[in-house]
Amino acid sequence: MGKTFCTFAEFQAMKPQERGETIAQLLSSFVNGAGEEEKRAFVEKVLCDHRTLQQEIFDLFLRTCEKWAQVEENWYDLRNEFTVKTSKKIVEEVLEGCARAPYI
Repeated sequence: MGKTFCTFAEFQAMKPQERGETIAQLLSSFVNGAGEEEKRAFVEKVLCDHRTLQQEIFDLFLRTCEKWAQVEENWYDLRNEFTVKTSKKIVEEVLEGCARAPYI
């Protein structure tokens, strides 16, 4: 993946695929070492963000759930079983017939 940190200008200059991959790697690295205090701070920051951005962040999480829900049974194990099975329930019970979180 290369270096983890970059300037905002470097980030903005990246191709969309690379920007998405960079943010995913940063989030993964954060979760890998974060304790409860860091996780709470993340949640609080998101909840204090602009409401339209909250909606977009939630849409991103829902898109991730949609992909987890597509994981076939033999492609997950106990480490992510809860994630896959819960994502399937979210898609079946919440997202059925729903497009995307509206952009307002």
